Amino acid sequence: SSAQSNINLAGQNLLRKYKLEQNHGIVPSSVSPIAIETTQLKKGDNIAVIVELGEDATIEDLEFAGAKVLKQRENLAIVTLPIDQVEEFAKNKAVKRVQFGTKMHANLDKARAATSTSWAHLGMMVDHKYTGAGVVTGLMDQGIDPNHVTFMNSDQSASRVKRVWTFMGKDGSFDAYETPEAIASFTTDMKDETHGTHVAGILAGGYESNRNLPYYGVAKGSDIAMSEGLLSDINIIYGVENIIEYAQAEGKPAVVNLSLGNNVGPHDGTDLFSQYLDMLGKYA
Repeated sequence: SSAQSNINLAGQNLLRKYKLEQNHGIVPSSVSPIAIETTQLKKGDNIAVIVELGEDATIEDLEFAGAKVLKQRENLAIVTLPIDQVEEFAKNKAVKRVQFGTKMHANLDKARAATSTSWAHLGMMVDHKYTGAGVVTGLMDQGIDPNHVTFMNSDQSASRVKRVWTFMGKDGSFDAYETPEAIASFTTDMKDETHGTHVAGILAGGYESNRNLPYYGVAKGSDIAMSEGLLSDINIIYGVENIIEYAQAEGKPAVVNLSLGNNVGPHDGTDLFSQYLDMLGKYA
């Protein structure tokens, strides 16, 4: 059915549920196997989408069509517009494809059991010790505690977390924590989730005690930038954008982890979400 529209299947499903709720007061539990919550969206509320520009189309064309452009990479852009205008916007000749509405799930269970990370830390069989020093490591996840002891430096005197961004809406908006004081005052995006702290610990946790606990991470000497919150495809892309832009401003390379996934879509790299992430890889 997605071949009959330039809006992706998950986006069509979200719009269908939105219309049922707005027009008939019906809150369907499962219009399709894709579980998307729309009950908090009202007419006029903004929603963010990924847009593939039509041939010869420009960002100005998207803005003229009623969208606010948040980010752009080559022929793809993240834009926000009222949810009740999405279908009309998608018909504009400046728009080739629109993608949104897909919900990711936390999938990571463990990472280090079958690796030789310790060899890299010690400089064995490589040209020098690899600890992540001089690199910004980042992730987009949920349930992250940036003030966990594992994200402190080696003598526990300061945090290695340099930036935190929380995405709790559907319109690409976020709260930024950019100073040590602001980060120290932050607790977590979701009190009932811990996946993000678990993943960030594997990625960059650096806690090592005199008891030789083995639970430190891979890039234990890196700076850390954390994006967290609701795992929509738009929020994930925007979270990665923020990490890469911060690393570039610091003059450092970036590594970004996404221990996320779902069972929706082709999974062959042709969807706009995958293409946008691929573009971001060129700039990390």
